[in-house]
Amino acid sequence: MVIALVGSVLFLLPKPPVYNNNIGYKHHYIVQHADGIKTLIIGHSHFENGLNPHELGDSAFNLASAGRPYHYDVLILKEYLPTLPNVRTVLFPLRYRLSDSDFFKKRFQQGLFEDYYFGWDMMPPETYANNFKRPVKFIPHFRKYKKDRYTVDSLGYESAQITPQPMTEIEATTLSSQSEFGMAILYLEVMAEICARQGVRFIVLACPQSDLFLQYVTSDGIENMDWVIAKASEQYPIEYGNYMSDSAFRADTLYRDWTHLNHTGATLFAQRVKQDFGI
Repeated sequence: MVIALVGSVLFLLPKPPVYNNNIGYKHHYIVQHADGIKTLIIGHSHFENGLNPHELGDSAFNLASAGRPYHYDVLILKEYLPTLPNVRTVLFPLRYRLSDSDFFKKRFQQGLFEDYYFGWDMMPPETYANNFKRPVKFIPHFRKYKKDRYTVDSLGYESAQITPQPMTEIEATTLSSQSEFGMAILYLEVMAEICARQGVRFIVLACPQSDLFLQYVTSDGIENMDWVIAKASEQYPIEYGNYMSDSAFRADTLYRDWTHLNHTGATLFAQRVKQDFGI
């Protein structure tokens, strides 16, 4: 508490938060509310913005973060799942492209993970160690880039109501290509094992996609996703649902852009997941 003197009266004020960005708040939450989480949402923007935890009950928390590589989800589960005694379900989004290596290359070169996960005592993969530069002056969970803001709500969710924008040919080609199946399998295997050893359900979902995005999706690509899940679940169970082309999510009004749901879509998606998986 902070003591403030106003006139002749002393006031006890709460300490300022130990974060100024979304990922800092989320770390603070899982530490301070470890006993209150039953459904843990991890992964990237398809869940941070596209899965409304309020529809999953007040014991759900959205720990997903936009652009997060699989590497950090593995580290988060390894370190924090054993500290969350009441978690019964972990939800994870699978990208159609499967590989996330480009996310590493671009974002580490830009320094976008330097203090995000350094504040969690988490380092990047050895492959990218040369791109990692520790901040000269580090304050836990305080992002040095002024454009970053604390914008999520109390359950870690950030809604959006933007209408779909045209997808360029470059974006379409990049996001609909698939590579490095083995790496995707490895990450999923490790996450499935961590969850199984904690007695936690591991549910992987392919999120709904707009008709614009689906123009670049192939039947072979869907089969590749199914194959990756089948291989990754050979030793430890993975529950899987593919909603990419689900008929309930065909309206453009459900999307904030060509690959992310808006608040309306995220709410409907969470309701559907709750129903389908009995969460």
